[in-house]
Amino acid sequence: MFGFKVGGNMTAVYSNYEFNPDFDKNTFSNEIMSFEKGSNKKDSIYWKTNRPIKLTYSEKHDYKRKDSIQLLKKSKTYLDSIDTQRNKFSYGNLLFGYTRSNTYNEEFVTISAPLLSVQFNTVQGWNLTNTISFSKRDKEAGSRFYSSATLGYGFSEKTFRGSGRISYLFNSVNKPYIEISGGKKLNQFNSNNPISPLINTVATLFFEDNYAKYYDNTFVKLQLSDEIYDGLRFQSSIGYEKRAAVLNTSDYVIIDKKYKTYTSNDPLRPELHGIPSFDTHHVYTFTTALRYVFAQKYISYPNKKVNLGYDKQPTLILSYEQKFAGSNNNYNFGAVHAKLSQNFDVDNKGHFYYALKGGTFIDAENISFVDYQHFNGNQTHYTSKSVNTDTFNLMPYYNFSTNNSYVELHAEHHFKGYLFKKLPLLKNTGFQFILGAHTLFTKYKKPYSELAFGIDNIGFGKLRFLKVSYVKAFHDGITENGFVFGFNF
Repeated sequence: MFGFKVGGNMTAVYSNYEFNPDFDKNTFSNEIMSFEKGSNKKDSIYWKTNRPIKLTYSEKHDYKRKDSIQLLKKSKTYLDSIDTQRNKFSYGNLLFGYTRSNTYNEEFVTISAPLLSVQFNTVQGWNLTNTISFSKRDKEAGSRFYSSATLGYGFSEKTFRGSGRISYLFNSVNKPYIEISGGKKLNQFNSNNPISPLINTVATLFFEDNYAKYYDNTFVKLQLSDEIYDGLRFQSSIGYEKRAAVLNTSDYVIIDKKYKTYTSNDPLRPELHGIPSFDTHHVYTFTTALRYVFAQKYISYPNKKVNLGYDKQPTLILSYEQKFAGSNNNYNFGAVHAKLSQNFDVDNKGHFYYALKGGTFIDAENISFVDYQHFNGNQTHYTSKSVNTDTFNLMPYYNFSTNNSYVELHAEHHFKGYLFKKLPLLKNTGFQFILGAHTLFTKYKKPYSELAFGIDNIGFGKLRFLKVSYVKAFHDGITENGFVFGFNF
């Protein structure tokens, strides 16, 4: 019979202990722990003077051994030998991408997965997009340099597009950074990209549903950000965009539905083919935003600050957007947006997420449809998200887009195992119940609402990848229902 024993001991010395301390309201702050600079680099004289209990022989031997191992693991020879093994190319890199590391100098070059970058949409046809990036970190300063370049080609469209980004993080305490980006990209009208390239590829080729709608964007952008107070981050950007409409160039399909055909690339008039959805134009953009995490807790290190559980505290985001100097004066406008969100545990009953969002436009009567407020809909009945935070389950992607005031509310409670563990036949399945509600109010349209009932953590053993939700949607007296499948790999 196999067995083992574990033993250990600890000695602690307390001095100058106050049993009845008098704390005022300013005694404690959101900093829950801090480490002074050089606190882990004291010499032997310091420890001989300040250590209340002398080390035993075995403890001294153990410290020397661990110090030697630590020095070895930080040496250039050791790190280079590890990198030599890690940097070897394998066929798996074609699927998962490749990273070449120089760990000693904190330099990394990454190439995105070539096979996963092969996609399809009706504008480009089969297309390939690949990104190569370089990053270099300085642990002592807490700084980081990052650059990336992306190149894509649409085989049916016969068009190359490329873009790049350079950013620099000055330190890891308040994390100020500057970033400049530019190039030519194919963007979805909704900048949140509600349809992932993979889901759009499958929906288009196998179900003839080309829901993703695109436009061509040539741009340059400068962005700055800094934490100006604990929990309060400032961000601002200025940029230039030249937008151009694009048309479908491919009608290829793997499974041809006799009763269906591809829609055009016009999100407002999907039945109108061969006509650009808008006139080519340019516009300058200025944005500024404040994000505040209420009562944000953090740990201070000499060269960095680690924020703790920021998603568990209420987070408020206020932003202002101004379009100006457009090629058409109608495209100049202002917009104010706000969002309050939180994700927190409810004792042993799971966790609850909510997001309240709203905004309004100023002098935006005839702006480009690109600049409308678009909402994250879903018409494919599939999602790559396990939690529907700011997404509607059955809403059409662009039917409710607005250039007026809007309010949307999302709430979802994930019961974990709280309910299923109370059911004798299901308590060992590992299934988890989810209840969600989503509502949108826009000017000039009736409210849109959804109720969702789902089961998450479906699978077997350690492989739990499926979520199934039944959704009922309500709008203008019409009720729709359907199932939505979420995959979390």
